[in-house]
Amino acid sequence: MKVVCNIVNTDNVNHVVVFMTGASPFPDGYGAAVFFSVPANDGTFAWHLLGFLVNDKPSAIFKVSGLKNGKLNFVTTLT
Repeated sequence: MKVVCNIVNTDNVNHVVVFMTGASPFPDGYGAAVFFSVPANDGTFAWHLLGFLVNDKPSAIFKVSGLKNGKLNFVTTLT
């Protein structure tokens, strides 16, 4: 399962908080990887791993300051 969130006006974004509500914990042995992408000058996207979430660590604050130009795409992948 993948969840994508597009964020505009990234010049004003310094941190992103990702959290699980606890209503539905991950199955044993599973978690979520959190990535972001920023458009490159050639029109492609560069993807970067921000971190992960698991039942023992269901939330995280990721510093993303310094990202410029266009939209910031966040993808959470449950694995």
